[in-house]
Amino acid sequence: MQIPAVWTEAFSNYIENNLKNEAARLFRIHQLPDTLESWQKHRVAPRALKICNCLGDSNPTFFPSEMLRSYAEVRKVFQSYESDSQLAYQIFNKPHGYWPEIRETMLGWFDFHLKGIGHGAPKLEKDFECLPEEKLMVFKNGKRPVEVISIADYCQKRGAELKSASTSSGNKKSELKDILKFSELELKTTHKYADNSGWNSFALETTCGIMIPVLVRKPRDGSHNYVIATSSIGKADLVNLRSCAVGWRPHR
Repeated sequence: MQIPAVWTEAFSNYIENNLKNEAARLFRIHQLPDTLESWQKHRVAPRALKICNCLGDSNPTFFPSEMLRSYAEVRKVFQSYESDSQLAYQIFNKPHGYWPEIRETMLGWFDFHLKGIGHGAPKLEKDFECLPEEKLMVFKNGKRPVEVISIADYCQKRGAELKSASTSSGNKKSELKDILKFSELELKTTHKYADNSGWNSFALETTCGIMIPVLVRKPRDGSHNYVIATSSIGKADLVNLRSCAVGWRPHR
């Protein structure tokens, strides 16, 4: 049984929000199933799972909208186990944090599903004492052994080691492609569909199974210009263009 305090749909979301580079593009095109939160959390089914997110979270990765994407996918798995009642979510009007309201929700959920007590409603916390930071430290302030380095020092040290041991950038790119299960897009076959509203419809099927929609409009009204439109998002992205009677509108 789980109660995650924050939930994001994919690790790629972290990359998209922090690394605007080729790695982010690769994650968008070849998203690994194991980076999806829903892919991980569906393994909880049919055991109890309640998701808690905060409405005021400032990190886009933790927005409730990301959690709801996961919830929709995970719910299909719970329904297949006929255990829809074991899955729930709750959004709190709070910023990022592990607030008393969330902890009390967790206690009530645990009581109901682990002890068979109550109805899963929030349960008041018992009074407890928050320990001062000094008592929670592994080492006394300023007394940390020299062999225990900080995260920043470790990253600097490890980065230098990797840099000195690194091979050519070409090899590293190849290693990254292997990790991401990336393969070059090559055309496997072309599917042609019936003409519609003056447009010829095609789908380009790649060797890795991606279907790329393409619309082609032949020259008209004495023009010698063809109009070719495609979209990486899907055919629904071309609906408005298909209904366009004349002219060309900028379109990705």
